[in-house]
Amino acid sequence: MHPETEPKPSLKAIAEAFFEGCIKPSRTAFWAMLVGLAANLALAGWFFRYDTLASSAGAYLAGSYKDVYAIATHRALALAREKTDQPLLLVLGSSATSTAFAFEGDVKAEVDRATGRDWEVAFLTTGAQGPIEQLALLDTVFAAKENQGREVVVLLGVEASIGYWNRATIVKMYKTVRLGLRSDWADAAWVKIGVTPKPRSRFYVVENSDFVAVNGATAMMRLLTRQPATPRYDHYAPKDSQALAARQEGRQRIGMETREGHKINDGDYLGLLQDLGHHLAAFPNVHLIIAPERPSPELVKAENIGGILAEDTARYAALAAELGAEFWPMMAEGTIPQSAYYDELHIGDPAIRAKIIAELAARIAASPKGESQS
Repeated sequence: MHPETEPKPSLKAIAEAFFEGCIKPSRTAFWAMLVGLAANLALAGWFFRYDTLASSAGAYLAGSYKDVYAIATHRALALAREKTDQPLLLVLGSSATSTAFAFEGDVKAEVDRATGRDWEVAFLTTGAQGPIEQLALLDTVFAAKENQGREVVVLLGVEASIGYWNRATIVKMYKTVRLGLRSDWADAAWVKIGVTPKPRSRFYVVENSDFVAVNGATAMMRLLTRQPATPRYDHYAPKDSQALAARQEGRQRIGMETREGHKINDGDYLGLLQDLGHHLAAFPNVHLIIAPERPSPELVKAENIGGILAEDTARYAALAAELGAEFWPMMAEGTIPQSAYYDELHIGDPAIRAKIIAELAARIAASPKGESQS
């Protein structure tokens, strides 16, 4: 029978044939499945390597712009593979620091203008960033010999209340899947607080198996569809200032955590920050700025935690002096108006952000190597 005269199959017949192909054993289908599986495994094996994740392909690691741990993982690995002597500004801290600066481009433009030099600016901020995460991120960057001799400013956003990161909280963090990085500095910190680090390996998937298990499927989908997530460092702050009624629950929680942390403060947090400072001191061209975060003025007043924060601020200042670092209370009492906080922790006002960025740029320009030598 000629094709043009052959009757068309019915929709029912097509559906039955499709269903049969899906469920009926078939040697061809079996081999096709194996080939597809092998191809996917090969692609995953190529992708989840340190070198691949440090390349532009690492941009597919994050599931969305909110996947800040995957974004920071890729950025730190990429920085460690750079071959440049361009001065570098690293910004670390929690979401409070992230939203206070918000845009890498804005920071770079102001620092370039203030110093007369061309800077690279890299945000390594994450939500509720802990001290051991900061150690891991910085160790990853400075593991590269090129970065050890490079001029680097490290802005280290630290928790408003020292007692928040007590030993129990830090250990609890160990049991969660956050960064996809392993670090000698971080492993030493875990041992210091009584935690046995997981085994190390030269294979990324082995060292970071939990991270791959959590992020792998989404990352592979983005890779296959060529849709990298674009970082957004301002997303923690609401688009508009929240009404007071919407803030009450969060306000009370932050106040309670601050008071309870102050009572049980065991000193581990400051000890880990001290270790971080000593690590950085080994590199003569690194300038460390310790910058405490701070919640909104109304929260501090309503929860009566001003005294605790003042005491902790003084301890941060003493730590900076001990380390030979710069101390900058970037959200000090009286410097940021209540209206700038769009919720109790996050600055959303563009004008106030610009003011904070300008002050940072001025501090960098005033440092011994900050200004252009021309």
